[in-house]
Amino acid sequence: MADSTVFALAVIRIVLCLLPQNAWTSADAPLSFGIYRNIPFALIGLLIILLFFQSARTTNDKPFRFMWLTIVLSFAFYIPVVLWADAFPLIGMLMIPKTCAYVWTVVIGFIDMKRNMTRSQKSIETI
Repeated sequence: MADSTVFALAVIRIVLCLLPQNAWTSADAPLSFGIYRNIPFALIGLLIILLFFQSARTTNDKPFRFMWLTIVLSFAFYIPVVLWADAFPLIGMLMIPKTCAYVWTVVIGFIDMKRNMTRSQKSIETI
């Protein structure tokens, strides 16, 4: 269910991004389309947050227990930029902590990958 919902929302976002009303090449791109094309993106984010939160809680997945928080932080820093960066350019600086949240996400995955590789190498050595 969640897979098909994420896929459908992704297709909707792509279609919205391709519409000429976005005025990508214009200096005065409409804010409304910036909001429209980010609605499916925010819904995907919400679904991913819920899935990571539930999965980490039900499986007691220690490496990924904070993954949901990295996604929440990413969206918390991204949404104000979408809404107000045109009126208040300094809001664009929120992309820096958003990027830090992305780096935290990658570090979580990298540490778990490295731990799993070490574990699988040890099991191969025992054979």
